[in-house]
Amino acid sequence: MREQPFFRSQNASWYVQIGKKQIRLAKGRENRAEAYRRFAELIAGDIARVAEPGLVTVAKACDLFLVHAEKHTAPDTFKFYRYFLQSFCDAHGTRKVSSLKPIHVTNGWMPSRGIPRPATAPQAA
Repeated sequence: MREQPFFRSQNASWYVQIGKKQIRLAKGRENRAEAYRRFAELIAGDIARVAEPGLVTVAKACDLFLVHAEKHTAPDTFKFYRYFLQSFCDAHGTRKVSSLKPIHVTNGWMPSRGIPRPATAPQAA
């Protein structure tokens, strides 16, 4: 079973397979971004709610991921994702995904319940 968009060269189209059903997302190899946008709409279950890729906030992207994860992962895995993503959204939820930098992902937002945080600065001796 495929749960990511893939390109089928026989008819030059992007598809996704969900269960036993294949759904065409876009025609033409150059329309990869459109295929992934339609895929996000599909897994979110609400086509009207998905904004243009450059306008998507971190909170929206995390919500879309969690909708998918709730349907396609074990309950404990979903709870784990939700726990970490909530902390990340508390720190960066209003930021646009397109403006994220690696430091936003690695620096100081992780929940502290017994889970080590990455060092934010070198420690003095």
